[in-house]
Amino acid sequence: MKKILALGNILLSDDGVAIYLADYLAKEFNIMGYEVVKCETDTSYAISCIDEENELVILDASFTGGDSGRIRSMSLEEYRVDYYSNKDYCHSNTLFDYIFKNNKKYKGNVILIEVCNMELNDGLSEMMVESFDKVAIQVLDEVKKIKDM
Repeated sequence: MKKILALGNILLSDDGVAIYLADYLAKEFNIMGYEVVKCETDTSYAISCIDEENELVILDASFTGGDSGRIRSMSLEEYRVDYYSNKDYCHSNTLFDYIFKNNKKYKGNVILIEVCNMELNDGLSEMMVESFDKVAIQVLDEVKKIKDM
């Protein structure tokens, strides 16, 4: 089964962008054959929802100082090499610890959405709200590319 895992904390402003995108795009994702799983910050729940037969697309916020709304899409292996090994980057590695340190072979991709604010705030930043529709289209296009691979 194909699954989209949306990670993030909606109480930390833009950190929750993947959750908002999963809600916004759920119908389109379902039509493409993906089950949408909003994991938020519950790593145990995320782990309970996956197995090595799944094709995973993990949506998460990225806070590296880049342009807000920028999308980066990569395989799980590319993520492991470029981001997971960089402990300064990751705000939470627990799900990825499970994926990469488990002896099972997970297949999938990670889509990172660059954000500009991760402060305590119920809702997205003004900058993310302004670019949300554009970001949603880009994420949907990336998932379509992944599906067609």
